[in-house]
Amino acid sequence: MSKITRPASLVRQGDLVLYTTSLKVADLLLPDFYNIERLDPNNGEGYQRLLNVSRAKKLADYIVSGIETRDAFLPTSIFMATNKEIPFNPTNNTIEIDTGVICPFSIVDGQHRAEGLKMAALKDARVNEFEIPVNIAVKLPDLHQIAHFLIVNTTQKSVDSSVSQQIVARLSKSIDVEKIPTLPNWIARLVEKGEDVKALSLVVYLNETDGSPWKDRIYMANEETKKGQRVTQSTFADKIKQYYFVEDNPVYHLDEQKQKAIFTTTGKHWQTSLEMKIPSCLSPLAYNFS
Repeated sequence: MSKITRPASLVRQGDLVLYTTSLKVADLLLPDFYNIERLDPNNGEGYQRLLNVSRAKKLADYIVSGIETRDAFLPTSIFMATNKEIPFNPTNNTIEIDTGVICPFSIVDGQHRAEGLKMAALKDARVNEFEIPVNIAVKLPDLHQIAHFLIVNTTQKSVDSSVSQQIVARLSKSIDVEKIPTLPNWIARLVEKGEDVKALSLVVYLNETDGSPWKDRIYMANEETKKGQRVTQSTFADKIKQYYFVEDNPVYHLDEQKQKAIFTTTGKHWQTSLEMKIPSCLSPLAYNFS
């Protein structure tokens, strides 16, 4: 356990309180200094995408090569968060991080930078003194951290649509249970509509249920690709919403159990039940599963 004192600027954005500061790579290497809550394809917990090891390694190689010539350059800040408060001294504008109390931080944005820098430090100890800009959000509930990840990665740069669906579904489930932070209008509409929750429930059911024509055929968010998988979670869920979750489709008005029964029906009944609109990409008959 250690205490880290760093110069910092206090930034207020509505109810969000941020400290803009810097950390040394050595700080990232402290035990349990941060964690990365990657989305678990089995239970939907977590929210981060899979680490692209190649991308992190490229950054590590760049940093190591630049340490020798003192021109390594990494200006983009890492966004970290904690649901705890961090003491701020307004007299000298510093924060004090008691790692035994505050850590682990959650990395909301910048996992590849953090992991790449750690790789670099293991190659060259001089990297430990390299400083990186960091924005630290304090007293930020876990659900809000997830929402901020979604905002950052959909308004500034892309994130895998399957991961986005999982996060939107999780927010929809929590809308009547926890206070949801302010979201961009288009994300808020998706959360309030709740169709991702329903579509993903069907996708998971079809992918996991014995007798389903889609058993083990769907590539879920953050899942390692397996032989025989034919379609991504995001594509399947989007098609369900496009073709079935519409007012003129009778399936839309059925309860979930009946919907599941229809979607697991194979053969001729699959194509004729309730006069459903079956796009070829969803019909199990469109694929050779032998």
